[in-house]
Amino acid sequence: MKTLYDITIENLKIIDLLQESGGEITEEIEQLMAINEDNLNTKVEDYCKVIKMLDTEVKGAKAEIDRIIAYKKTTEKIIERMKNRIDSAFQMMAIDELKVGTFKVNYRKSESVNIIDESLIPDDYFQVKKEVSKEAIKDAIKGGLEVSGAEILEKKNLQIR
Repeated sequence: MKTLYDITIENLKIIDLLQESGGEITEEIEQLMAINEDNLNTKVEDYCKVIKMLDTEVKGAKAEIDRIIAYKKTTEKIIERMKNRIDSAFQMMAIDELKVGTFKVNYRKSESVNIIDESLIPDDYFQVKKEVSKEAIKDAIKGGLEVSGAEILEKKNLQIR
């Protein structure tokens, strides 16, 4: 079975033969064209079958990823609830440290910033992320404006149904 590349090369050779014959389609050229078309149809159909199979595998993988993410979140919530129960018990009994078996449970000091009123914070302490809005640029160009550094590209996207 020929590769898609081989079929493309064969097609270029047929075009060369057509040019050599002055555009006249001889019986030989017609046969070559039919064979090449059959090869192309078969190869593209095979490619489409593999693409659909791989697409199904990708969807299955995504479903498995979603399942694992849900499991991870559930497990993290269980861990957090269990830690909160230990914390509540420690606070009710005024315990700061406890050694049990091979474990040592205690509090560690940390610091965090609590924002009371964001409107009072000076601008120096804000981070601004600069991001290009492709949708706004597209609308502007289609509306007749010129946007330096941008253009609308027309693409052809392969579709398999």
